Amino acid sequence: AVAFVGAQGDTKSVAVVNGQAISSAEYYHRMEHLNGVYAAYAERLVEVVPGLVTLDRLITERVTLQLAQDHSIAPTQAEIDTAYASRLASNPTMEKDALAEGLTTADLKYQVAVDLSRFKLLTEGTLVTDQEVKENYSLHPDRYAAAKLVDLRVIIVAGDGDKAAVDADLAAGKEFGSVAAARSVDVTRLRGGLILGTLFDSLDQTIRDALNTVKIGHVTEWIPLQTQADGSKPSEKILFVGATNREAIKLDPPLREAIRRQMMMERGSIKNNVAKEVSDMLAKAKVEIGDPVFAKAWQDLRAKAISNATPAKPAE
Repeated sequence: AVAFVGAQGDTKSVAVVNGQAISSAEYYHRMEHLNGVYAAYAERLVEVVPGLVTLDRLITERVTLQLAQDHSIAPTQAEIDTAYASRLASNPTMEKDALAEGLTTADLKYQVAVDLSRFKLLTEGTLVTDQEVKENYSLHPDRYAAAKLVDLRVIIVAGDGDKAAVDADLAAGKEFGSVAAARSVDVTRLRGGLILGTLFDSLDQTIRDALNTVKIGHVTEWIPLQTQADGSKPSEKILFVGATNREAIKLDPPLREAIRRQMMMERGSIKNNVAKEVSDMLAKAKVEIGDPVFAKAWQDLRAKAISNATPAKPAE
């Protein structure tokens, strides 16, 4: 029997296993130094213990906040509160979900402050006018349209030998759904192969291509699927039942602001190298780490991160 009896800050134990306690000190020490954990640094995975990842992120966040302060663009409390209210409006259960995970409102607002600082640093010196937003909206109708949904019926067979039987049934005039119920190996056979309201863009490219070659009410050719572990080569045939018409999303204030922010970030990514600025500030920052083991490990981690981010010199 295992009983969870504590939480962070508990001076007694975090769990009891058949009467044997696991102390909070043992738990947090193991968590800090747990091996087999990887994190991305300069787009490369590096094995690093969780305690060091946490420490590095906290230090980097502090430096990011300080960098925004140095640039005189640190988010104000009013900006933080406004952004927080916006997030809460789009996700009404945000605070409840966070509380269930052991987070507080202060934790959430701190993350908002960090995110706003990164955004302001990235977009510093960029300007996007209302007219540019309108032009972007007009030039990309597919980007600002409701998702296309499709209704399909599918028949999946295990190998080439089963295709002929399906084709013969369909050629004889049998209804696609009844053939799917009789011969498909997919779970959708229970409802005649019917799949309703599938996001078209979420389908594999081969399936999208096949559907683009047929009209509604028509059947695709056989589409080869991924070879299975037992060596079998399944295939799929699809009846294109129907599709929604993609309708333009109204350019309302929330969408207008979303477009503006995206355009600002795109321009800022060319103008401002925030990652380098943060890295340079980290290199100059006076960072004092109490644990000498972590102090040395953090210095090594930063050196590795810089090395990973530096392009290799071409061979002479």
